[in-house]
Amino acid sequence: PIRILLRPTLVQGPEAAPDIARAIAELNSRDDIDLLIVGRGGGSLEDLWAFNEEAVARAIAASRLPVVSAVGHEIDETIADFAADLRAPTPSAAAELAVPDIRETVAAARAVRQRARRALLRLLGEARLRLRSIERSHALKSPRDRLRQNAQRADELLGRIELEARRALRAAGERRERLVERIARSAAQGLLLARQRLAHAQARIEALSPRAVLERGYALAFDGAGRLVASAASAAPGEELRLVLRDGALRCRVEARES
Repeated sequence: PIRILLRPTLVQGPEAAPDIARAIAELNSRDDIDLLIVGRGGGSLEDLWAFNEEAVARAIAASRLPVVSAVGHEIDETIADFAADLRAPTPSAAAELAVPDIRETVAAARAVRQRARRALLRLLGEARLRLRSIERSHALKSPRDRLRQNAQRADELLGRIELEARRALRAAGERRERLVERIARSAAQGLLLARQRLAHAQARIEALSPRAVLERGYALAFDGAGRLVASAASAAPGEELRLVLRDGALRCRVEARES
């Protein structure tokens, strides 16, 4: 059985990014967890902004547990997707991606065992038919000749059964080894891809993080509810705004809108 642990967090607003980072660190401190899925449902760019924050990206990159990012819908993209080991288009797709290898491995092992069993049963069936044929043949020969020939054929048949059984078991072992090699190659490729994505994510973090944007002389404007003001039309004259700069924040009042 697969055990699922839910760790609720804030997913939008100014406190969401620290809360998500704390949750990832907390789950990494446990020894009964194999995989993390970091996700939420769809929303606007502002709704998903917490998953673009540096704190979340660094928490995912530092996770000792594999992380699957499942933020928003398939068309949505966040920095968390590049920091994670794997990106899923939706949270439900992330759940499906978390377990397929185990099922495929078990199914393949069962198939190998069933094929070996069918091969042995087929050989035993052929042996019975040949023994019956031996019993019915050479009826006019002397009992001593019939016994000698029957014993010889029985030895040959038993030798064939043993040889075929060994071949079937050897083939089953080779198929099992190939399956293990495929799994190992897949894991190695997944690790390489994860490292490449991590390096790409770190580069994007440096270029796209809000702090880097502020260092270039830009500012972020938030309304009284803490929402990001992305358009002049979103602010009304007389409304108080909070401007975040690289070295602090300013409280401002809108006097007029200019095109």
